[in-house]
Amino acid sequence: MTKDKKYIEYLLRNYKKKKSRLRILNLGLINEDDNILNGIDYSKDKIQTSNLTSLDDAIIKREEEIKRLEYEINIVEALLDSLDSRKDNQYRQLVENYYIENKTYTEVMPIINIYNRYHYFELCKKVLNEFLELYKNYKGKINPCHFVINIDE
Repeated sequence: MTKDKKYIEYLLRNYKKKKSRLRILNLGLINEDDNILNGIDYSKDKIQTSNLTSLDDAIIKREEEIKRLEYEINIVEALLDSLDSRKDNQYRQLVENYYIENKTYTEVMPIINIYNRYHYFELCKKVLNEFLELYKNYKGKINPCHFVINIDE
């Protein structure tokens, strides 16, 4: 599996977490992952300076994380939108259930009406390969366009 294909699978599997994290950051909430400021450690004998610069760094880091999350969420949403042009929902159900909802393949197979494990994983490969081609065409762009996917037999 190529690096880009692994990245696409990573984006799909972590889509819900990234949307949640972006919402937390946009609302200005703080969770256990945020280490904005450290207090003064009185157990040390050395002179300690103000942590104002670390506050500036934390703000910059947070803004960069927001931009990265928005970019990654836009990629996933564009890939999902590309599935809307299909007449059947089989591919979208596969992506949403297997990758985004992290259901097992045994849970997803009856949903998409495939009962052979080999055909199921071939379909997964096919969808990821199409996503990879779309991603390569738009890699590096700040706001990925809405692609049109064509996964025909």
